[in-house]
Amino acid sequence: EQRERTTQVTEVTKRSYEPTLDDENEEYAGRILRDPDADEDMDANISDMASLLEEELRRTMSFDDDSILHHYLSELCETIDEPEPFIGMAPGFDEDWRELPYKEVLAARLREMQCLRDFSMFIEVDPSTLPTGTKAIPCRFFYRKREKDVKARVVVQQIKKKYGSYRWVDIFAAAPSSTAHALFAWYALVHGWPVIEGDLTTAFLHANLEEGMPDIYVQPPTEVDQGKWWKLQKALYGLRISPRLFQRWLSGEFKSVGFQPTRPDPMLFWRESDHALIIAHADNVRITVEPEAAGDLKLQLGQRMKIRWENELGEDWSAYLGSSWKRPGPHEMRVKPEKRHFDQLFKTLALTQAKPVSTPNWSPAEERHEGVPLDEQRATDFRSGVGLLQWIAHATVRPRPDLQYTVKELARALAHPSERDWSRLRRVARYCLGSCDAEMVMKPEVAARLVVLAHGDSSYADLVDRKSTTGFAIRLQTMVVAMGARTQAVIALSSGEAELMAANTTAAEAMFVQHLLQDIGYPDVPIELYTDSSAALGAVHREGAGKLKHIEVKQLWLQQAIRRKLLDCKKVGTQENVADLLT
Repeated sequence: EQRERTTQVTEVTKRSYEPTLDDENEEYAGRILRDPDADEDMDANISDMASLLEEELRRTMSFDDDSILHHYLSELCETIDEPEPFIGMAPGFDEDWRELPYKEVLAARLREMQCLRDFSMFIEVDPSTLPTGTKAIPCRFFYRKREKDVKARVVVQQIKKKYGSYRWVDIFAAAPSSTAHALFAWYALVHGWPVIEGDLTTAFLHANLEEGMPDIYVQPPTEVDQGKWWKLQKALYGLRISPRLFQRWLSGEFKSVGFQPTRPDPMLFWRESDHALIIAHADNVRITVEPEAAGDLKLQLGQRMKIRWENELGEDWSAYLGSSWKRPGPHEMRVKPEKRHFDQLFKTLALTQAKPVSTPNWSPAEERHEGVPLDEQRATDFRSGVGLLQWIAHATVRPRPDLQYTVKELARALAHPSERDWSRLRRVARYCLGSCDAEMVMKPEVAARLVVLAHGDSSYADLVDRKSTTGFAIRLQTMVVAMGARTQAVIALSSGEAELMAANTTAAEAMFVQHLLQDIGYPDVPIELYTDSSAALGAVHREGAGKLKHIEVKQLWLQQAIRRKLLDCKKVGTQENVADLLT
């Protein structure tokens, strides 16, 4: 920016007064402005720098009138930087207390402090001038080593309710569901539009604190503490209210350019004028719009937020929210979990030399250790392994349906894992050894009739607590947009009752997809519900409980939905029921 400003002033001066100024001397004048420490005599103050610059300009340029020189000099001096923020000289450490390269730490700290100043994040106040009893929240630098440098971020340490009382509704911030992510992909594929990814730089710093909120004071990190407190003006990382403030701000910016949030999922936005779609997950943004309008949309958003646009999703794999994505063609996407999650899983369980198995589920022979609790270290490793598997199976669009059931079962043992659960976990991990490169293909049949196809199934009476499992799969034009495996809340007394509860869950998920479609320009998409149970089919088509006198009344809502023609329920053969994989 300084270089451009110097060039502009130089061109104006040349046109108006025609002084003789060659490129070498112009570059030298710019260098003096850009690097105040270029000479030992140039570190006193701005007036000294201006005097030195005037002397240099008199030597290198010819002016007919001193007023012309002073005019040009005043224009150039406006580009002199303010003093750099104080960053201290203390070293930096990562979260494992490994010391990071000193120069990179100082550079990262300087970038972060400059960023806080650019966003007008805080006002410095003298704590002695504040009322007695005023408290300041401590904060610290959080360092992370990247491939080329170190990243530093100032994070507030607001733990629990020590520094304020917040209700759950005051701090809740929504994130898009996996269904919304899949529906976004379906929408882009059906239209053949590009998918452009953006990353909001220092996302929370965009959001102002709301009017009427009590003042928030922060004790600066020890590295930059100069005896002053910070009175916050913006949402800072670590504040409990920051995610909600950021979400409200982001929604407001999207609304200012014509986007409206969908009612079922507030982080999916649609614009009626050009049918553009946006999905925002924290500071990650994806947009899809007609190719001719993509540039204008990026410009509109770039004027309202500090966002870095990535390349369009294409034929090469690219990372997005823990998954790898690519787009081989205009109507096809492929997604898979990132390899690093599998590597961490194998390392945690020491399975790098193990042999893979062909199925994730366990056999009765692997249940022989039931009841023997794990020691503390292996219990920790078990929880870490299950957490990694949950991320692998559920990231963004749930790319691994073959792991849904087994991961759900493993998660039920997180509180008190046993030897049986450890054996189960190792079985699933060995299955992943041979299938970590499996890809989920998303390829809708664009010419097919648009209908929400919902398949539901259940497995009856688990051997441990006798609860059944519900599996569901929702598809649009053959592309899966929602799936899941869930343990039913109550013990079913028959397989027919378990299938009825599975049909209820599947219908609810299908209606969620239908409501999303209504808010993005598809008002009349019917639902076809499929079950392979004749008993469940009979129960939903009659009125009342019939012989199922013991079931809860809420399980009968599907009867009313069918009578109101909100959906249609049909029979499907067991071999054709795609939800069977999830049970």
